[in-house]
Amino acid sequence: MITRFGGAMKKAFLFILFLCVPVLLFAQKKNSNILKNPDNEEVHIIPEEGQSLITNTTIKFQALIQDVRPGQVEIEAPQETEDVVFKSLRRTEDFSEQGGTRVELSLSFKKSGVYELEPLNVKVKGKTKKLPFEKLTIKPNPMELSPNLIITFKGGGTVTSKDGVENTVIKNVRTGDKLYFRLNLQYAVQLVQYNWELPKNSIFTELEKYDITEIKTRDKVYSEELIPVADFEWIPLVEGKMEFPQFKLTATCYNGIKNNLVPPKFYINVLPARQTADKSETTYFDDAFTVEAVAEDSASEIVITAAECQRIADLRSRERHSLSFGITKERAEYEKSLKLPYEKKEFPVILLILAIVLVLAATFFLVVFIYRKMPLSYIFMGVMEVCSIIFMIFCIVQSSARYGISKGCKIFSIPEVNAESKSEIPAGNRISITEETGDWIYVELGENGGWCKKEDVIEIR
Repeated sequence: MITRFGGAMKKAFLFILFLCVPVLLFAQKKNSNILKNPDNEEVHIIPEEGQSLITNTTIKFQALIQDVRPGQVEIEAPQETEDVVFKSLRRTEDFSEQGGTRVELSLSFKKSGVYELEPLNVKVKGKTKKLPFEKLTIKPNPMELSPNLIITFKGGGTVTSKDGVENTVIKNVRTGDKLYFRLNLQYAVQLVQYNWELPKNSIFTELEKYDITEIKTRDKVYSEELIPVADFEWIPLVEGKMEFPQFKLTATCYNGIKNNLVPPKFYINVLPARQTADKSETTYFDDAFTVEAVAEDSASEIVITAAECQRIADLRSRERHSLSFGITKERAEYEKSLKLPYEKKEFPVILLILAIVLVLAATFFLVVFIYRKMPLSYIFMGVMEVCSIIFMIFCIVQSSARYGISKGCKIFSIPEVNAESKSEIPAGNRISITEETGDWIYVELGENGGWCKKEDVIEIR
């Protein structure tokens, strides 16, 4: 039994050896055909240092064959292909310490990519050898690239200015949910102009701007990396198919030419809002400090009249000066019936009065405790005094903020009627008033804003 098993193993070993020997001999023969220098190191053709390996430029290559005179070397010209163009080939004597023949040739590549070129056939002292190229990566020529506008979505998804997504729906989002995305550039040296149109029936906020928006010229070093422009938050308030906000950018490419960039026209599918628990029970301080809550109920297309806008402003004015929670509930239900973001609450002015009373009371008791030399009491009252002052300052800032109800105001970049309108804020929206000049006021919705006529806004008093 053991003898039979040993015989079988011997036959298997001889069979494997029979198969492997020709392969090893062939590989050895193939390697022996590659040109080597006297130190037994293979000679390869490599690009000269300091060059940009890019398309449609002349790229120089070289190789050093040691201990051989140029007259002892014959080289066949490389084979041209559809994407590789042969430019020149020559042999020169190398006068360095190593000495020998330096082979120099020039090629041009029409397309970017990774190339493994066929070796050159070389005769050295009558013996034919192979002179292989090193694998090389050719990148696109920056002078031939136009800037690219790329939109990347948080959670996945990318749209570029060169994509074929025209008039298609590329993402689903629910009413009131936040959609985050980033605006990027590629192959750009400088951003010259950058603006966008405020989308209707939504809250649109620019979260952060990056260095390229400062209109500074970048280093003209070729890079395929994305250059961030700005981060945005978009909250659609209307169900249905909504067009993605329109951006307009002007960027300079590597060759100095300015290019106008716009994303393709595509859409977001806005689904009904998620069902949330009824928040009928609330506290006085919740109403006071929840100033900029985001709408979470679904909204549908509806026309809001000037009279309805006036009633919203009146209800909010009463809410601002009232102690009754019923006013807040009445206003919220009315705005909800109009499909508006009714969770934005008014800051109660009564809190400012309360803060002033607390400061006066804390001051009075602090003086009394100091006069009666009661250290623990006046230290405690001193802390209360500081907290009351901070609370009063907060209330002053909140109470002094101006808000109004849009009657469907058009937004302009400058306070002039002849200026081009940037966008329009739908009627019924609560907006912040930050500046005033003549018949014009500067309003903001989120972090975006512009000038509008004072008559188009009903101020909440």
